[in-house]
Amino acid sequence: QACDDVICSRGLDLTIALEPLRAPESNLVNTLGEAVAVVRAADRPHVRVVCDFYHLAFEHDAPDAVVAAAPWLAHLQIAAPAGRTFPTATNGETRYAAWFQALRAAGYRGRISIEANSTNVAADAPAALAFLRKAADGRLHARADVAAEPAGDTIAVTVDGAPFATVHPHDAPEPYVGPLLAPGGTPVTRPVPLVPAPGGSNDHPHHRSLWFAHGDVNGFDFWHGKGHRERIEPDGDPQVDDRGATVAVLSKHRWLVDDTTLVCRDERELVFGADAGHRWLDVAITLYADAAPVVFGDTKEGTFALRLHDSLRATAGTGAVLTNSEGQTGDAVWGKRARWIDASGKVDGTAVGVAMFDHPHNHAHPTWWHARTYGLLAANPFGVHDFENRPAGTGALTIPAGSSRTWRFRVLLHDDSWTNATLDAAWRAFAQR
Repeated sequence: QACDDVICSRGLDLTIALEPLRAPESNLVNTLGEAVAVVRAADRPHVRVVCDFYHLAFEHDAPDAVVAAAPWLAHLQIAAPAGRTFPTATNGETRYAAWFQALRAAGYRGRISIEANSTNVAADAPAALAFLRKAADGRLHARADVAAEPAGDTIAVTVDGAPFATVHPHDAPEPYVGPLLAPGGTPVTRPVPLVPAPGGSNDHPHHRSLWFAHGDVNGFDFWHGKGHRERIEPDGDPQVDDRGATVAVLSKHRWLVDDTTLVCRDERELVFGADAGHRWLDVAITLYADAAPVVFGDTKEGTFALRLHDSLRATAGTGAVLTNSEGQTGDAVWGKRARWIDASGKVDGTAVGVAMFDHPHNHAHPTWWHARTYGLLAANPFGVHDFENRPAGTGALTIPAGSSRTWRFRVLLHDDSWTNATLDAAWRAFAQR
């Protein structure tokens, strides 16, 4: 206020601009919306906002946040999120496109400056300028083309024509998704059926890429599915829903024992999306109890799970790292509560990672993680007895007859530009959905 008073009293052609910074640099104002809120509260004629694409992308702030912020924008800055380098088509055309599309929608006609690192400005500057002119003219691809097509008993999901995931809704003893492929086509899940490579793992054959099951549902073991007595079968054909920026696979299933015993039903929504440097799968699973209650028992054997590619196991010699949102790593993550968990490393020489997010509306959030360095990641909100050595049954959950319970998760596949702070920002964005 004092600075603005001086500007006003002297008639100076100056503007005070507040810049939101990524979380590792500030704990005060991290998003464009937070900066606008401060500026609006100040209500001073020369106080405005700077929008820096680097910070916005790092915090996974929505690109169209600039539309709402347009009346308070004083200046824009840009740099590539990975390495804070000069922006070019090679480091995230899709993400830039969405930002510039929003700027055009906001009617922004001011300046944009590059605030970035470079070891060769003479080469980087002309390339970046040409790219920004292309972006300003609307000649970038605004989003990745995510599609899903039936392929026999499976559904193939692609990004710009390249494989992303395969949904297996009809498989026995339960449906699963796999393989999951990170940007560039690098697998992050172990293959199904299990065909170990030389030196690869052959343990836990019931670990089926990405799946949802539990070891005690009304006393039945759907986790191991031994002899296929317990099984999760499709209830009708799955549906594909093209939602523009994303594509969804919708399916229904019956949890059966032997030939006729119906334990419960579920409905699943798998939403696939992609952006520069990462792909994601949002999973919503609703469990229904019909004529009788359904009890998810207190056991570590479950529940929403992913079996990692062998190269991402955090064991000696792989170089892979297993960490959670609370800063615990390696074996220390097992049985701990956390908002998210991440495994990162190299597969066939390519640096990749896969994270799993627990939504704050889920039962017992933040969930406990049945996560092992041999390659298992599993969100399990029920296994309190095993995880915390509390009395048996402490973690059990009953869904009353005639009611339902929904769980939501995100699986995020990323490149090596992601850090724990980036993952935390991405989790916060997911938590607001």
